[in-house]
Amino acid sequence: ELFGDVVLPMVVLAASVTTKHGKVLFSRQFVDITQSRIESLLAAFPKLRDSMGDSTKQHTLIETSSVRYLYQKIEELFLVVITSKSSNIVEDLATLQVLSRVVPEYCGGHITEKTVVRNGFELVFAFDEVVALGYRENVSNIEQIRTFTNMDSQEEISFERQQKNQEREAKELLKRKMKEIERDRRERERLGLPSFSGPSSRNASSGGYGGSGYGTESHASGAGSYGGSPAGVSHSHSVGSGGYSGGGYGGSSSGGYGGSSSAYEYKKEPVVEKKAQRKGLVLGKKETTSTIMDQLKKEGEISDSSNSGRQEEQQHYQPEPASSEPLEIEIQEQMQCIFDQDGALTSLDIMGLFAVNAVHEEATQVQLVVNTTPDIQFRCHPNIDRDLFNSKNAIALKDRTKAYPIQAPIHVLKWRHQTTDDSEVPLRVGCWPTSGQRGVTLINIEYELGNRRPYQLHDVTIRIPIRCKDSPDVSCEVGSYFFDRDTDTLEWNIPLIDSDNSTGSIEINARQWEDNGDSSWMFPVSVHFVSTTTFCPLTVESAIGPNGQIPFSLKESLSVNKFTIG
Repeated sequence: ELFGDVVLPMVVLAASVTTKHGKVLFSRQFVDITQSRIESLLAAFPKLRDSMGDSTKQHTLIETSSVRYLYQKIEELFLVVITSKSSNIVEDLATLQVLSRVVPEYCGGHITEKTVVRNGFELVFAFDEVVALGYRENVSNIEQIRTFTNMDSQEEISFERQQKNQEREAKELLKRKMKEIERDRRERERLGLPSFSGPSSRNASSGGYGGSGYGTESHASGAGSYGGSPAGVSHSHSVGSGGYSGGGYGGSSSGGYGGSSSAYEYKKEPVVEKKAQRKGLVLGKKETTSTIMDQLKKEGEISDSSNSGRQEEQQHYQPEPASSEPLEIEIQEQMQCIFDQDGALTSLDIMGLFAVNAVHEEATQVQLVVNTTPDIQFRCHPNIDRDLFNSKNAIALKDRTKAYPIQAPIHVLKWRHQTTDDSEVPLRVGCWPTSGQRGVTLINIEYELGNRRPYQLHDVTIRIPIRCKDSPDVSCEVGSYFFDRDTDTLEWNIPLIDSDNSTGSIEINARQWEDNGDSSWMFPVSVHFVSTTTFCPLTVESAIGPNGQIPFSLKESLSVNKFTIG
């Protein structure tokens, strides 16, 4: 079909949002057509629409001698899709229907000229997920488009996961402190003692209300006062866990009101004066981390090796510091992987972005030479020379008179890879539940590192739902684990999985509420990790500027958007 002097294929040419008077607010072209030609087509649209006299219909179309208009009214604006006359009208109507749901979603529901202009870039990326090179992609709902366009930061995900772990540990510690206070109160009531003590007041040196004495100051001479030290009088302070100068309210049993000895006790041995820090009113002596961990071990919520495991877990993978090179290149990938309960791979979806950031002016007109893989299809930014990339694997601006903006990362490449071949998964996780006697279920979870690339997976977390009567009995050979009673979830943490630690397993014995032989309660199992090795083996060979080679830094990251078993 002729379009001027150009033969048009059976594709979607452009998608636009205009006012009823023909003002163009937003337009996305999917084939090589000049801007002036698109503007002239959109300028003729209001006259053609008025001449048809059917502007009130839900879906309408107009055919001219060269193109076909499909449009839909969205509040006071019009969504217009321009196609060639030989394109499939059924596919075009489906495309129009999807785009009509995209526009309100990304404009916040209230569609006006301002909201369309303000969200123009988001609409460009969303439209690109619906139509690629003029052909409709296999997307049917907004959730898929949101998933494809959102590229979360792996540093943010790791930080949020660390924050949640810390909050969960703080809540567990608070619960145990409250239980300890309650036990201590009951003990003091049974012994007929005042019930205003802290959780550790039974220890004579713990301090706090209800300790061995109101004050803890001991005098070498009786001439001194509580607040002063005349000449020739020395004071020795028994320092407890805190409080006001000299050990606080309820320090050691050296003396004071309510102490186990006289109000002021003379010290025969020489002592060195040590001033206590003013920390304010403190309820009891602060327990050490080892004491809390011992209590958790008794209740069966962590393993004997969890102290060292937790210390390893706190050493989260830290991203590399910012580079000082004139050119920064970043490769980001997000993975979505779904297995069924039997361990068969349902889907593996990898989405990647290649970003270029010109830090200095010398890198604003850089040309990159990269190595790609033939089994992954790449899509170039509209301003990138697609022919040069396809023929020579070179990334350069289509218009050589233009330049990259300084300190503004630009996504120049996109790619997506979908497969059901489980040999390509970076990490394979297998679940083996076995029903035993008296409602006890034996669960074996194992992992195996994929060998497609030399992966190094950091901060690996595997969460298994465990709905049981008591705390499960766990045997863990790699990493550490933590059982959360609030969510009935066992969290297995492995700081690093690489070629030296490519396999591992954990064994769980859990007593269920009902012995019905059904193991579906332990699914879905979720997996999270970050990696500096990407799925796509994309490498940058060189960066060439107008004056020769340009030094550059390369940052690669692979993060998990969704990884479930069952």
